Amino acid sequence: MLQTIAEKANNKWHVLVVNITLLSVGFYATLQKLFGISATNGIARVFSIDAAAVVKTALIFWVAYVCFAKLVLTYWDIFPASLTRQAEPDSINECTLRINDEIKRHILQVETNPPFASQNFIEAHQFDVNILIILENMAEHIAHCFKGSKVKAKDVFISVYKVLHFEEQKWDVATLEYVRHADHKRFSVSSRTIPINDPRFGNYECIKTISTNAPVRIKADCSDYAASPSNRHKTVKHYVGFRLEVADKTVGFINIEFHKHDLFSSDEKLKEFVETDLHAFRSLIEYQFLKKKFFCAVKRLLLENAK
Repeated sequence: MLQTIAEKANNKWHVLVVNITLLSVGFYATLQKLFGISATNGIARVFSIDAAAVVKTALIFWVAYVCFAKLVLTYWDIFPASLTRQAEPDSINECTLRINDEIKRHILQVETNPPFASQNFIEAHQFDVNILIILENMAEHIAHCFKGSKVKAKDVFISVYKVLHFEEQKWDVATLEYVRHADHKRFSVSSRTIPINDPRFGNYECIKTISTNAPVRIKADCSDYAASPSNRHKTVKHYVGFRLEVADKTVGFINIEFHKHDLFSSDEKLKEFVETDLHAFRSLIEYQFLKKKFFCAVKRLLLENAK
């Protein structure tokens, strides 16, 4: 509610009227001091006695309101009422460091034991484990992005699905298959496989996004969020979905649900948060898909050359 009031108070026309009124009052006070000009006499000449009293009272209340509004606007300029804040990218750094360490291990294996490395490319990649680590760091990062609220990482549900057989040379975008989710200790996932053309799942946000070929889906209002067997829809307040791509073709999907807390008053506010704080994590997850596809391609090539 405070965030909504702040947004309305910071409306450009309201701020303009407040500033113009204060400048006019200051200008009038200067003229009165220099030339003895009095607004009271002018009002008395224009209006009747009763009407003049009403006008003067209204002006007094209006100036009082404007002074109060200016104080509030100044306070919100210094201490923004928005719940969101720019969080330090510690979670992204941690994920990036892990990726670098994994690449170093791959290089060391190739240099010290090439036959073993070629046979264990995919296993060494740890696709599912890396996805889970990124999701957990993403949930923590989202929680850290809010101040003045009780948002915790466990109030954010994030799940990742892959397109079945996306790692093959050719694949059809026909079925989504569950990979990992966070918080895996609190939430459960009922839909492990989602056929994209199955009408039973037609109301799922991920299916709507893939069907329209949209890169992202944003819903600040989840009052019509599709019900699922897990009953998570009862506490969902906001939703973000990312379509994952390789060469302009869908390879997976990320679902992000914000539970319990109303944090965004409009799609525009949620979109702004997504652009500043979530796109980096999307890229990290997409990188895991790219890497798995790359390693599978390398392994296929090695097996073909070994024949």
